[in-house]
Amino acid sequence: MSFNKKYVSELDKLKEELDKYPENLNYYMNADSLIGPAESLDYIYMLWNRREKENLKNSNEESLSE
Repeated sequence: MSFNKKYVSELDKLKEELDKYPENLNYYMNADSLIGPAESLDYIYMLWNRREKENLKNSNEESLSE
């Protein structure tokens, strides 16, 4: 069994990366552990929560339209 950890860069570099490659958010969220600056980790979790809320909202709208 392995433990998958990912290193997260400084916030400004992370923002540039995720602006250019938004799919990289999945790369970080599939890790068992994230290592890096607290501000960068907070940013990743904020983006993930925003995405999850948007997905939930979209799935609720789809179920109402059926």
